[in-house]
Amino acid sequence: MKTLYLLLVLFVIYSVEAGVVRSPKYRYGYNGYGRYGKTKKRTTTKTRKTYNRPTYTPRRQTTAYRPIPTSQQPVPTSQPIPTSQPVSPQPATNDGLPIFKSFEVAPVKVNELSGLNLSAEEDFVWGVGDSGDLVKFSLNIDNPNMSSEYSFKNNDLEGITIYRDSPNKDLLACREPSSVIKISKSSSKYKIDELFEVEEAKGYGNSGIEGITYYKNDIVYLGSQKGAKLWKYNIKTGQKVENAISLGNVNRNITEIADLHYDEIRDKLWLIDSEKFQIFILSPDGTEVLKTYNLLEKISKDDLGNPEALTVDHRNGAVWVGCDFSGTSKLYKLKFDNL
Repeated sequence: MKTLYLLLVLFVIYSVEAGVVRSPKYRYGYNGYGRYGKTKKRTTTKTRKTYNRPTYTPRRQTTAYRPIPTSQQPVPTSQPIPTSQPVSPQPATNDGLPIFKSFEVAPVKVNELSGLNLSAEEDFVWGVGDSGDLVKFSLNIDNPNMSSEYSFKNNDLEGITIYRDSPNKDLLACREPSSVIKISKSSSKYKIDELFEVEEAKGYGNSGIEGITYYKNDIVYLGSQKGAKLWKYNIKTGQKVENAISLGNVNRNITEIADLHYDEIRDKLWLIDSEKFQIFILSPDGTEVLKTYNLLEKISKDDLGNPEALTVDHRNGAVWVGCDFSGTSKLYKLKFDNL
């Protein structure tokens, strides 16, 4: 019995040493002195080494919201994509205003034609030139030269109109740079009466008052080449009724006033710009452009030359335009529908 007990004790001791039975106080592991050795059980938690790795942070929106320009916005598929832009706006045909259809032209005998106005009886057209010529044009474009009435030497006449409320329907003219004169006839001789000066235009030189048209109630409109300025003056008092309007601020396409015509039938103000080769219809006070006609859509620039004069002829459905180019003057008869 003792022998059996001794064998059991030896087996237990051997098993512990051999690692078959693990003591709760000890464990086996590598301790640096041998492959396996007896080490004391670890009572503290080993701290795991960490590394300062960069962490990903989503990029924040730092710029303010910028709306997509209209020109870059996608075009809805239900609408046709435009392939080109028109050079100039096309006149609408449903606005109730005149429609430019065609033209006729003829050379005329006047030096540098610069102003036109239909006669009080509407049976011919008055014209003036830079050399002081006063002429009459026939309404027959095939033979427009009617008569040369008078030549006012040393008078640069730029525009002419009819003083409709005067007893004799006298002519009013603007003389560059700043004078307004009355032209009347006694027997067979014409004479000039000085009326007033536009003070603001005195220093404009060859870019002064170029357009004149009678409005109503003794009021006349005057327009300058420089700054495209529009004045209203009382003929009897010679006083300015309103401060000048710069028509370039009304419509940026207006660069100058070459001539004016007030249409009393339609109560509209017509204007021609020789730099832009365009005719404008404005509201009667000149504060709104109602329609624009680009003459180059039907007439070449070389043929037009310098369009400096216009007048409206309702009876014949025409707008008469006077041009001078390299000393040669031309009279255009522009045909309009719904004039």
